[in-house]
Amino acid sequence: MKLYCPECGKEVDETEFMELNGKCATCYLNTQKKSKEDISNET
Repeated sequence: MKLYCPECGKEVDETEFMELNGKCATCYLNTQKKSKEDISNET
């Protein structure tokens, strides 16, 4: 089964999809960075 990242449309394998909340590694890392920045901006 082919799965695709909802953010960029890149093909993601099933294991990666499960581990990275349904995103490709690139978008997942970008999301992680953004959420860390959001947390630090709030304090």
